[in-house]
Amino acid sequence: MKKKNNVAGLFFGSLLRAFVVIGALVIVALGVIIVKQVVSTGEKKSKSGTNTSNYADGDRDELLTAEPKKKEDADDKSDDDKKKEDNKKTISGSIDYNVPVIVLNGTETPGLAGEWVNRLKDAGFTNVQPGNYFSETTGTKVYSSDGSGAALTELFNDAESVKGMIDQVETDVPLSDGQIVVVISSSDDVLSK
Repeated sequence: MKKKNNVAGLFFGSLLRAFVVIGALVIVALGVIIVKQVVSTGEKKSKSGTNTSNYADGDRDELLTAEPKKKEDADDKSDDDKKKEDNKKTISGSIDYNVPVIVLNGTETPGLAGEWVNRLKDAGFTNVQPGNYFSETTGTKVYSSDGSGAALTELFNDAESVKGMIDQVETDVPLSDGQIVVVISSSDDVLSK
């Protein structure tokens, strides 16, 4: 009878040790994951310098959460990058580059608002947010309540400056966050061309 207790005791003792070791490994792994997440979040915040929104909704613009592209040496640039630089436009009028700008994708091309957000940031704008526009549009329009967005039209192929704002129902982002709202049409669809 004593032999049965020893076998059972050895079995349960080994089982307990296995659970302790596995539990310790899980705790260590979770600790590493948490530390890595905290460090990467801190790096992203320090690199971006602005507050960006990440959307989980699958129907949203695909590039809403895209990381900004890294600068490359001139010798390392691809032909596509060189073409983009050749097509890069600048603003000759005066504009506040810190003004909140909302870029809305008015086309069926996924990621177009995100691409224009990147282009506006490359042009020097610091507070740019993407979104989607759900009504028909006949051309790219730059809305601003005081007309301050007129100079921004120079960055687009076929943009019209509109004094006043559009209705909230036509978008998926709060327009109160922007002083200038740009609705991108197919004439400025740089991803499909």
